[in-house]
Amino acid sequence: TFKNGQWVAKDGKSRAATTAVVPAAAAAPTPAAVSASKGRTAAATAAAESAELKRLRQENGALKGEVNMLKFKVELLLDMVTLANLDCDKLEDELDNVKQ
Repeated sequence: TFKNGQWVAKDGKSRAATTAVVPAAAAAPTPAAVSASKGRTAAATAAAESAELKRLRQENGALKGEVNMLKFKVELLLDMVTLANLDCDKLEDELDNVKQ
């Protein structure tokens, strides 16, 4: 905690000897400096968010393409299984005809 201009530990001992004292004028930035700093920070944050948004949109587009490719592959495999079943059914019918 901070008491009487010094940091005090929980045990109640002052830490003035190990803590540098900063004058109030040096510690408090001017309102203009704070505003400029916030403006730069906001601009940097907006730029970073814009870059992140662009990256996420590109990744989303790539993932949509991958999903479309996987759907196509599933449809192709289903068609192949259907054809294999039809061939199997046809061969069974021919085998039954030969047995008779």
